[in-house]
Amino acid sequence: MKLFFTTLLACFVLTFSSFGQKAKLSGAMQSQAVNAYMKAKQMGLSDAEIKNQLVRRGYPASVLEQVKLVVQSQAAYGSKLGEASLDTSLSNAIARRDTSWIFKTPLEGQPKSPYFGYSFFSEAFSEYAPNTNLATPESYILGPGDGLKVDVTGLNEREIVGYISPEGYYTLPYVGKVSLNGVSIEAAKKLIRSRLTAIYPGISTSATKVYVSLSEVRTIQVYVSGEARRPGGYTVSGLTNLFNLLYLSGGPTDNGSLRTIQVIRNNKVVREVDFYEFIKKGILGQNVRLEDQDIIHYPIYKNRVKVEGEVKVSSIFELKEKETLQQVLQFAGGFGENAYTQSVTIKTKGETGLQIKNVNSAEFATFVLGAGDAVTVGAIDSLYENKVIIAGEINRPGPYGLLKNENLSALISRAGGIKENAFANRGFIQRKMPGVNTQMIPFDVLEILAKKQPDILLVKNDSIVIFSARNFLTNTFVTISGGVKKPGSYTFQKGMKIEDLIALAGGFTVDAAFHKVELNRLKRDNQENLSNQILTRSKVSVDSSLRSSAASLALEPFDDVLVPKLLNYRLLGSVKVRGEVLYEGDYSLEKRDETVAEIIARAGGISPYASIGDLQVYRNGLRIGIEETNTPLYLLPGDQIVVPRKNNFVTVTGAVFNEQLIEYHSGRLGEYISAVGGTKNNANLRKAYVQYPNGMYKKTHRFLFMKFYPRIQPGSKIFVPEKSLADIKTIGVSEISSIATLLTSLVAVISILNK
Repeated sequence: MKLFFTTLLACFVLTFSSFGQKAKLSGAMQSQAVNAYMKAKQMGLSDAEIKNQLVRRGYPASVLEQVKLVVQSQAAYGSKLGEASLDTSLSNAIARRDTSWIFKTPLEGQPKSPYFGYSFFSEAFSEYAPNTNLATPESYILGPGDGLKVDVTGLNEREIVGYISPEGYYTLPYVGKVSLNGVSIEAAKKLIRSRLTAIYPGISTSATKVYVSLSEVRTIQVYVSGEARRPGGYTVSGLTNLFNLLYLSGGPTDNGSLRTIQVIRNNKVVREVDFYEFIKKGILGQNVRLEDQDIIHYPIYKNRVKVEGEVKVSSIFELKEKETLQQVLQFAGGFGENAYTQSVTIKTKGETGLQIKNVNSAEFATFVLGAGDAVTVGAIDSLYENKVIIAGEINRPGPYGLLKNENLSALISRAGGIKENAFANRGFIQRKMPGVNTQMIPFDVLEILAKKQPDILLVKNDSIVIFSARNFLTNTFVTISGGVKKPGSYTFQKGMKIEDLIALAGGFTVDAAFHKVELNRLKRDNQENLSNQILTRSKVSVDSSLRSSAASLALEPFDDVLVPKLLNYRLLGSVKVRGEVLYEGDYSLEKRDETVAEIIARAGGISPYASIGDLQVYRNGLRIGIEETNTPLYLLPGDQIVVPRKNNFVTVTGAVFNEQLIEYHSGRLGEYISAVGGTKNNANLRKAYVQYPNGMYKKTHRFLFMKFYPRIQPGSKIFVPEKSLADIKTIGVSEISSIATLLTSLVAVISILNK
């Protein structure tokens, strides 16, 4: 029964303990816990180490899970806010000196500095945080907040975990407090081992082993001052070294020095660091383990020089006192591949202006540069010192390095000799003379190689050319046109016959008149007078199979061959027949004088609905006006015949009151206009016209004061235009003439009656 109550009590205590641990944090405590978590993450601590520190500060055991949920929700919320919110959060982080943001975002927007080494700080990432996975350095100085783990193994087994108190003491069970503040790890191991010997005598005989390790690292407060990009206080891990903090603080401003970075401890400069050693050599020998309340100070630079030109790294470099030109060139990576290394040019300040100095290579190691000097390394001359070129009909043409006292024949031999098609009678050497002039030196190739002509001593930049015999051949051609598959010009070759040229042109086409091929040949005339006859023309018959015979005609340069085409072996073309015929289609012309009637007859004649009197013929898109005449219309290829359908209606449109179709009943225009309600006020009846079914047009015309309207036929279209502005405002000459004539007639009639 007692055991039952004991177990029940234990479960009760555990339940309430668990409930208490899972209790939610207040707003203030949650904010403090999140800030502590972010700073610990910045220092590279693990989740287990962070949880232990938070529990020691009075937070519940479930604090880590709650903090991580808050951080995740804030990250998700920040991603939804976009770049503007991210920029705001970064600005707030900088204002709070919360450097945890630097592990997530590079220093974007910072322009590349023109000064050497400053771009090293332009992209800060978390990979440059202190590595807490390494073994703790023996020189690490312990202080309040550090956690120590003491493992006793062997004859005795014991594990002791604890923290150094704010007063600097570490408590060992059964031993008491041990002062470890300001003691190195190495010294702390010896001290703890000696104090535990009284409890575990086996330690003195090595039967019991004691291992001391750093279980948790304390945080320290360090400061960055001077010409720093982000000065201020930083809470960092106790393992943080100088280079870690330089990187986290963004490096110096453009006025800050990278060569004399100071570490100040207890108001004394304990180390002056030259960052160039790390950049140029990757040496961390000057790295410093930081301690609580250390100050990193960037002084203002004292001396800078600019290096440009043919060096591997062009930049502006900071110099220490008495550093030489040779050291500056080493900072620039040394000379480039095309650099002139015998001297450099230096622009320096004089008393009233700038001066230029040329420093020889012998002075590099002793020449000291001044503030603001500019070093320019020039390039070597692009001209070769011993280059000659041989080109043309040579077996291995190209550039060659000129040997000492080398002559022309020796160079030709080195280049593999001349080719078979070389023009051996003449070559030349193009030689550059002082200034801009050149000299041409001709030579006979065979004479030089046979040593029958004095050899020529070569000099640098000589260019030797040996011609090809083909260059001296006359490029001639012959031409063929007409009934061949590939007409055009072809290169003339000696011995070519007319059959050969036709074969090159792909042979005859099916309509070629090969029995009367025409050959036009230029007359060779050596007279001094201007001749009228230029060509001689002859007709020849060529075998259709292109077999040559003894009588085959040999061609000469510039001959022109015409293969005519058979006169009647071709299609005349076709005409289109559309409309009211029995068989519409495209009909090929059988003869050159085929008429419309013959084509319509071939199309089966007209249908019962055709209006043959309104037949229309179009040529090149234009209607041919067909009058009633006995002269037949001969068709041409491409013509189109349209036989319209009978139409017993008349169409009235334009400036009338009711445009419509009216059944044909009369040949008078006025009746149809009246049938549609007459004309409107703006109608110009005197310009009315009629379009007949055959495409012809007729308009109203006048004689004196009388109007004559065109007759109407079935299928006609009547159009009454509107008056233009000129018609409304003015009276035409014809109207005035008509009125004058009418008045004259009336006067004459009245005069006769009075008599």
